[in-house]
Amino acid sequence: MCLFVFNISGNITVNGQQVSERDAIGVWDTDQISINCNEESEFLIIETVINQK
Repeated sequence: MCLFVFNISGNITVNGQQVSERDAIGVWDTDQISINCNEESEFLIIETVINQK
């Protein structure tokens, strides 16, 4: 499985990577994810499969 974190507004850090407003990051091959809000933020987490056949 893969998680996509889309930052709608504000500023967040996902697994140590800064994600600015209207930006996204994909995370896979992990058992956990760390999300820190650096200011008031809104974000969306989408779970999807990888290599769908």
